[in-house]
This record gives sequence, C-alpha cells and structure tokens, in this order.
Amino acid sequence: MHKTISLMLLAFLIPVQAAVHISSNGKAQAMIVPYYSVANGLTTLLTVNNTTEEFKAIKVHLREGRKGDAIYSFNLYLAPKDMWAAGLVDNNGFVNIITTDLSCVFNLNNLIGPPPQTPEDSWEWQTGMLEIIEMGVVDTSQLPAINNQNRCQVLQDAWDAQGPNSLWRADGTNAMLPISGGLQAHTRIINVSNGFSFEVPNIHIEDFYPPNSLDNQPPESTTPNLDSGDHKSLLIHNGEAILTEWPTGYEAISALLMKTTLENEFETDPAYGAVTEWVISFPTAHYHLSNNETTIPFITDAEYFRFPIDLGFNWLAHDREGLAYRFECFILCPPTPLGTINHSVHTYLINPEEYDFSASIISGVQRENVKPFDVERFYFNNDPTNGKISLFFDDNYYYEQNNRGLSQNNLDQHIFHGLPVVGFAFQRYINANAYPGLMATYATARPHFGDREIEIISNEGQ
Repeated sequence: MHKTISLMLLAFLIPVQAAVHISSNGKAQAMIVPYYSVANGLTTLLTVNNTTEEFKAIKVHLREGRKGDAIYSFNLYLAPKDMWAAGLVDNNGFVNIITTDLSCVFNLNNLIGPPPQTPEDSWEWQTGMLEIIEMGVVDTSQLPAINNQNRCQVLQDAWDAQGPNSLWRADGTNAMLPISGGLQAHTRIINVSNGFSFEVPNIHIEDFYPPNSLDNQPPESTTPNLDSGDHKSLLIHNGEAILTEWPTGYEAISALLMKTTLENEFETDPAYGAVTEWVISFPTAHYHLSNNETTIPFITDAEYFRFPIDLGFNWLAHDREGLAYRFECFILCPPTPLGTINHSVHTYLINPEEYDFSASIISGVQRENVKPFDVERFYFNNDPTNGKISLFFDDNYYYEQNNRGLSQNNLDQHIFHGLPVVGFAFQRYINANAYPGLMATYATARPHFGDREIEIISNEGQ
C-alpha cells in the first residue's frame, strides 16, 4: 500500500515540480554508461535510439577511467525514430570510436587517429564511462529544406562561423525547440575471439532539465554535462518521495546514486569455468573532486579519495545458506589502513587464490584500478565457490555526509549518506560439452544493489 501511494505521489510531483529522477520506462533526457572497455581486444558496442517523432540534438562525452576527463566530446543528431550505432575499440594503442552509421556526428575523428583533445599519459583509456545528454529538438521548419541526402551538410552549415545558413554559432537557440526526452542508450561489450558478450546496465535519467529548457552547444564544447541539469532530485526512500534542492546539478545526479552499502553475488565454481569480476564506477566523482569549495561526500587526500580496499572488515561474505563470514584473522588482527583509490572506474577480480589474477577478462592487465580479490580470505566452513559479498561505507571513514540538500517546500535539511557509486558483477561460464565437440562460453552482468540512508532534519522552530 505504501509503495503504491508513493508511486502515485511521485507521478503527481513530477509534472508540477519536475526534478531529475531515474526513468521508469527506459526513456530519458540524459543517460550514463558506467563502463566501457577496449582491453583484451574487446569491442564496446554503443547504440543511441531516438524513440520520438522529433529531430534530436545530443551531446556525447567519452570519459577516461581515472579522473573522468573527456577524451571525446561530440554532437550527434538523430532524425525521428533514428538510431546511431558505434564501436569503441583499441586502435593503435588508444581508444577510438568507429562507425559507418549515416546519422550526423560532428567533432569525432573516425578511424583517423587520436581524438580532438591531445591524449594525456595519465588517462586510463582502456576503461571508462560515457555521458549522453539531449540538447534540444531541431526545428527543421526553420532550416533550409532538409532530406536524408543533405541533412548533415545543413546541420554543419548551422554551426559554421560564417555563411547564410549559420544559425547556431551566434545563438544556439535559433531553430531549436525545448528538450523533450524519449532517448535510449544500450551498451554491449563483445569478445569475438572467446565468443561471449554482455549488456552493461546503463542509467537513464528523466527530467534532467527543468521544463522548456534548451542547451544547444557547439560540437567541440564539453557542455552540457552531468552538471548542466536541474538542481533538484526526486527519489523514493522508505516509501516516501524525497524532493531535494542542491547547490549544483551534479549533486542532484549523485543523490540518485548514493549508497551506504554495495552488494552482489559471486560465482567461481571451476566445474563450469565460472569467473566473477566486479566493476565499481563513480560517474560523478569527476565533478565532486574538481570542486574547489568542497568534495563532499568524497574524503580526499591529494589525488586519492577514500574507499575500502580489498582487505579489511568493510567486506562481508555470505554463503548460499545465508551464513556470514568476514576476513579470516586469528588471535591478533593488525589494524587495517584506510583504503584509498584514484580512479573513477575500478575492477575487482573476485576469485579463489589459485585463480590467475594477472589480468581481468574485461578490463585487462592488473594495474592500479584492476585488482585481485581473493574470496578464500574469508573464513568459509565449506568451499567458497558461490555466495554474496557486501561492502560497507563507514561514515567519517569513507565518506562525509552530504548535508547541502534542502527540501524545496519547507527548507528541511536533507542529509544523504554514502557514496554515489554504481556498477555490476560480470560473470563468465564455460560449458565444455554444449554439444559433442563444441565448447560454449556465456556471460552476464548483474547490477550492484545496496542500501540508502537519508536523514531529514526538520526546520520547525528555526
């Protein structure tokens, strides 16, 4: 009953007080792809789908997996019901975006070398994330006659600095209508040589902008981005709709992703070649850590921020029968140092000790953001080939409470606990006898889940 009432309340609030929220129908104004990979010869296939009858202008950012710097920023234009497809690959030692799609794309070097930005040595380009954000609806009635043959040239002319059809360089609102949503993004990582693929769980965000917004930016611009949207977030917590006003747009996005725990399953049974790898992604870390005023909820030390390392009592395991296990420690347990990381995208190889930890199947060789996680360090009474792992973020150790949010209605303080973190558990299986003489490989990805904690401090009497 409470859930039904809250959902009805949410539906009521959105038209009156629009705020960024997770889409309920898989259609959105903004999308986050929390992980891509071109390691180990993998290809990441990205498709962006326009489900509407409108002509969409879209900004795409491909961000590297360390600081979250934009490697590629480009404009994509989709005609009504159009779909764009591209592949991310390692081309001569750097990530390239390749496509033969006829949809219009500007500021993308396709198959001809490095991106428009000069690559930096510190970039973690083998893995990373993407942002896909609508900029508005193209009013084709205000442009020269447009058809399938000339549409890209007409749109390019609109961005030219000079010329009779140069409409957008001086004023991006010309020949544009407000953002309306209806976009979808799908991401699939493909391993051709080993014959498996899996879908990356993307995040679709609706009402990213306030009503009647336009944000049509040049192809080379790094905006709009996850800081460009509405400063209000809307979510359901404990059966209540929580509407919060934030100082920044990226904090509104973070509010939707905040968790105090992270949980998922693991499967490592050698009988069917089972392997588990956890991907942990911080889509908004780039914005928090770049804020000179505050990095809340991240606790930072130089270039690093606190996050529980793979050793320590912030990790808990359960077997299939629900029995809990912590890390094995006899008589005297040494103090566990505070863990720190400095990447926006991490991969943990969650497998037994005898497994080859030298490289991840999906993220490549072991390095600073690709680490082993030996499940046998938990004290199991039986063979730890499957179960569930939980990760806990301790207040004041691994995050600071974000108390910068206020209720828009009565200025009650909304305190969000945890970190803005997402990701999934990748699992691969091998069937050596799928058919006589035939071996089959399967893969899947299951989104992480976790707990949310929000405190509401009443403004009454203040």
